[in-house]
Amino acid sequence: MTWLCQIDWTAVPTIALAIVTASYVWSTRKILKESQKNRQAVERQATAVKESNRLLIQKSKQASRIEITIIASAIQTAKRNIDQWKSYDLYFMAANRYFSENIDLDPPKALSAIEHARIISTEGYFQLSSPFDNLRQASLELNISGRWDHSNTTFLHDHLKAALHFINMASSELDAAMTYLHEAVIPGKKP
Repeated sequence: MTWLCQIDWTAVPTIALAIVTASYVWSTRKILKESQKNRQAVERQATAVKESNRLLIQKSKQASRIEITIIASAIQTAKRNIDQWKSYDLYFMAANRYFSENIDLDPPKALSAIEHARIISTEGYFQLSSPFDNLRQASLELNISGRWDHSNTTFLHDHLKAALHFINMASSELDAAMTYLHEAVIPGKKP
């Protein structure tokens, strides 16, 4: 017990304070390391989100370009069909039975183009649906004219006139649809 008497009891609180302070330093260092790890994880996550957003934007732009390409292809095919039929003497062809069995002015990818237009915008869907509907109506009128029985020239004239009307409407509507859809994909830039 003599050793208890030899201890400087005034130093004990200082030693205890030093031990508590060391414990706080150790705990604080541990908390700081964990905080740094969390910050680094958040930074990595933010970088990953930023890269993911960049890739999504890139894919969205690429998809828009693909959609407009499909639409443009269908419109160009339809315009070629229209130009070809506008160049014919329809009355002469019908009167001489030169019309094929089933005339179809609608391009093969019309429905696909309309669906892609719907993805771009609802208004784009309606902009493109109308001219293709007019082409189907023109096709119907031409098919009716092809079945002309030579007894009623008014019948033939009326259906050919209607066919040309629908062809002309489709032509101007296709131009407007292409301009609208191109503007929807690339604002401020005309096709």
